[in-house]
Amino acid sequence: MLNTQSKIVLVMMLFLLLTGCGGVLVTYQDKELSENDIAVLEGYHRYYFVYFEEADISSIDGIRPAGVLDLAKEAHLLPGTHLVGLVLQNYFGGGGGYTGCAFEDQFDAGYRYKLKPHGTHSEEPWYRRPPSAWKQSMAIEVWNKGVQKEIRQVQMICFGGTPDFCREDRDCIHHPASGCVQVTGETFGTCK
Repeated sequence: MLNTQSKIVLVMMLFLLLTGCGGVLVTYQDKELSENDIAVLEGYHRYYFVYFEEADISSIDGIRPAGVLDLAKEAHLLPGTHLVGLVLQNYFGGGGGYTGCAFEDQFDAGYRYKLKPHGTHSEEPWYRRPPSAWKQSMAIEVWNKGVQKEIRQVQMICFGGTPDFCREDRDCIHHPASGCVQVTGETFGTCK
């Protein structure tokens, strides 16, 4: 029989496993690149007494992390413009949920990009959001060695739930019977 302390340790280990603790999505083949040759994007996780929120990376240019929950805490990218898919989670007490968001932005070699906690802003309050897509912004902290940190705002398109984002049909490899349906006014869409 397990004692109380052993049960607590077991529950904490299970929680860490299921939250995908430490997952890194590498979006290129050459594993020998240094951090000076790539860009690094980081999510965030904030836990409080009765509230937590997270921003995890669900895809980069249609490439998804492999893991228990298919989410990454960090992504390594080659320099260039990338389509980033995120899953935002927030819970207060016993309620909350998931929101899937996507944005396109330029990522430069040698720079780190960190999504800012409490850095989202929606044009509509949560109770007025349409059932399909809405616009929202996200603050991203950007820095390089020897360069002062700056805060950049990116515009995102968000959906309730956790959609897979795409630019073309081949990005929908997890949905072989479906294709990429463009979001009106955007250069990307969702797998349907």
